[in-house]
Amino acid sequence: MISAVVEHRSERDVSATSGRGWVVLRFVVATIILTAAGLKAHQLATVPSLGEGLFHARWFNILVVEFELFFGIWLLFGLLPKLTWLATFACFSVFALVSLYKALSGEASCGCFGMATVNPWLTTVFDLVIIGVLFRFRPVDVILHWRDVLKIEKARLSKNRMSIMAVAVLWLLVAIPVTYSIMSLDTVILEQNQEDLAGKSVTLEPMNWIGKPFPLNDLLDTDVLPKDWGVDKWTVLLHNGNCLVCESLLHELAEKADSVNFDRLAVIEVPGGMAVELPAIVRKSSGLVCSLRRSSAWFVPSPIALTIENGNVTRVQIGTSARDMFFTKR
Repeated sequence: MISAVVEHRSERDVSATSGRGWVVLRFVVATIILTAAGLKAHQLATVPSLGEGLFHARWFNILVVEFELFFGIWLLFGLLPKLTWLATFACFSVFALVSLYKALSGEASCGCFGMATVNPWLTTVFDLVIIGVLFRFRPVDVILHWRDVLKIEKARLSKNRMSIMAVAVLWLLVAIPVTYSIMSLDTVILEQNQEDLAGKSVTLEPMNWIGKPFPLNDLLDTDVLPKDWGVDKWTVLLHNGNCLVCESLLHELAEKADSVNFDRLAVIEVPGGMAVELPAIVRKSSGLVCSLRRSSAWFVPSPIALTIENGNVTRVQIGTSARDMFFTKR
């Protein structure tokens, strides 16, 4: 008797998910997700994964791209509308939590759209708006009776086998070349013993330098290093023109110049972004101001702050924590 009532309610509620509002929303969400997947795939195929933590891990982002491709295609087909609504609600709830986490962590971009910089606060608000619109076009009682919905949609799977196979085939036709292009990225990870890097793409992984000789000495665009470079303690800052955190840190160094030992500070620009205009006091007072050689393409998490003692790297700070190297008492 209960199952009959549930089945009747489900058939009556189909209009709630197959109406014009849900159809429009479904296509909008599919477009957003597929666009995000395409932009992230382009980034992974052209730029190595930089930064620390799960959200910057290359394998994790590949899985995210493949999931978004599959889910976007699924939304375009509009199969199992009630189950799809639940999945969309769960998906954007996770998106909102991730964006909020990145916003509270002070990250400049949410990373949702590849190399396009989007403030994570904006994406958090956007995800919440999508969740609100989903509530507006939700199936009746789909949340309170989600277990019944799963049973009903499971029964419909057999009726949609051909469409589900079509989604799977289309996803594979897209996913396989996307994965191949991502895995084909060719970069040199900087090692201690270097071959000629001119004309090559080079990835820096400074966390692997700790306890080893500083590997950039022969790759700096300068003819002469300071005489005490390999014997005294130096602090090194690597920055680039596309990094808002770098720009903020450089200006803070200028504002708090009295507390900075510029004599033992090396400021190294990573070429490839916008031209960097150093604050005057940083440019004139630093013990070394130069850049990496422009004959290579550099992929670097930024900013990077590190200390060199007797020629060896002893400490590395990346991203927002690089500030601690200059303004936190140790």
